[in-house]
Amino acid sequence: MKAKIIVGILVLGLACLSGCKDSKAKGQKQNEVTDESNKEESEMQVYREPTEEELQILEDCNISNDSMRKIKEEGMNIGTQSFVDTAKIMLNYLREKYGEEFKVVGGEIPGIISGDYSILAEAVDGEHSGEQFEVYYLVDDDGNPYCEDGYFAILKSAEVQEYLQNIAQEAGVDIKVIAALDGNVTKKYDKDTTIEEIKSLNRKGEIEIYVHGDVRPEMSDEEFQKQVAKLEEKLKEANLYINYTVWRLIDNEKFDYIQEYSDISIAFPRGTSSEEEYNLRYDEYIRGKE
Repeated sequence: MKAKIIVGILVLGLACLSGCKDSKAKGQKQNEVTDESNKEESEMQVYREPTEEELQILEDCNISNDSMRKIKEEGMNIGTQSFVDTAKIMLNYLREKYGEEFKVVGGEIPGIISGDYSILAEAVDGEHSGEQFEVYYLVDDDGNPYCEDGYFAILKSAEVQEYLQNIAQEAGVDIKVIAALDGNVTKKYDKDTTIEEIKSLNRKGEIEIYVHGDVRPEMSDEEFQKQVAKLEEKLKEANLYINYTVWRLIDNEKFDYIQEYSDISIAFPRGTSSEEEYNLRYDEYIRGKE
C-alpha cells in the first residue's frame, strides 16, 4: 500500500525555522525547562548552506521572504535539506524520462509514516510549458524507492483525443470530442508509450480518461439524446473506463473555440454559471464491455 500522509513543505519550513514559543500562561519554571529543551534541540539541528540550484527550488516553491532570508543566513534545516535533495532526484528523473527541462513550483515533505515525497512541477518550455503536474518519490513494500509523475497524462492527452475523435467519426455523430487523461505513472511509461498500452493502463485503473463532448446550440433535444447514446455505445466497444459528459452549448463561438481540454476553463472561467455554458447535459461513467 502506498501511504501518502503528507505535510506541507511551507508549514514544516516555518515551524523548523521559527522554533517553538511557549504559552504565556505557563509558569516560569516550565518556561525554563522548555527553553532548555529548545536549546538542546537547536544544538542537535544540522544546517547546510544551500547551493544556487537549491535556492532556486525553494524560491520556485513560493516560500515566504522571511523564511528565505533565514535559510540564506542560517542554512537549511534537516527537513528542508531532505526536501531539496529529493526534489533534485525527481527533477533528474523527469529530465531523463522526457528529455526536457522542468522546474519545481511547489512541494510537500514526507509524512510521519510513509516517507513519501511529492513536488508540483512544470515544463520550462515547449508545448506544455506552464501546465503543472505532480511527481512522487515513493518507497515500495520492499523498501525500494521509485518515482511516479503526471506529465505523462498531459503529454499523451492529444493522442488519446485523436483516437476517441476517430471513434466519434465512425459513430457518425456531430459531437466534438475533447479528451484528457489523469493519473501518475512510473518510468516505464513515456512519450513512446502506445495507445494500446494507455488503454491497458486505463483498464487497470492507473489512468483516468475524460471525454467532454460538445454539440452546437441548434441540435434538438431528441437528436441530442440520440447522438449521445450512439457515441456512448461506440465508446463501450473500446472496452475502456471513461468519464463521459456531453453539453449542448448555447454559444456557437464557444463551440468553435474549444479544441482541447484546457480550452474549456478559458471559455468558461471560474464563476461562470451553468446557464451561461449549456442548456442540455448528459453524464455517464462508461465501464466498457466485458
